[in-house]
Amino acid sequence: MESLSQSTLQNVDFTLKKKHRITLLLDLVILEDYYFIAMGKFQKITTCLWYDNQANEAAAFYCSLFPNSRVTSSSAMIVEFELEGTKFMAMNGGPKYQLSEASSLFVLCDDQEEVDRLWEILTSDGGEESRCGWCKDKFGLSWQIIPKRFTEMIQTGTSEQKQRVFQAMMPMNKLIVDEFEKAFNQ
Repeated sequence: MESLSQSTLQNVDFTLKKKHRITLLLDLVILEDYYFIAMGKFQKITTCLWYDNQANEAAAFYCSLFPNSRVTSSSAMIVEFELEGTKFMAMNGGPKYQLSEASSLFVLCDDQEEVDRLWEILTSDGGEESRCGWCKDKFGLSWQIIPKRFTEMIQTGTSEQKQRVFQAMMPMNKLIVDEFEKAFNQ
């Protein structure tokens, strides 16, 4: 680690004012230390979510949604958390990048009650509804809230049943299992 720090610091532009140079050096040390610590703690691939400055608040919110979820470590810049056994990292990276619909968390819900509960929480307090089971939470993270019964119908139905279920889904925001059952059993 010491040789990496030295080589990294050799590339720093030392024409910066002393105050900025110290801040930059501290940021580099924090990031390097975090990188080496994290290498032993994470699963092989871990999703990292970028926030302006709400990473800790977002992680606590997400952990409150699911049983078997917890924040595992937290600092001013990085928070690590688990949702139902899946590890995530959230970073307070500043306003340069925003979350978008290009990435989402897919939640397979056991029943309509779970769909309703998650949908209500995620779309309240500044969240947004979208089509076909998609929504955004108050932090801008996109979610797909999908009932397990929908996936069962799509996997086991005839071509006609699948088509009717998809047609029933198209005008929906929050997915409604009863509507899928009606379409499936026509």
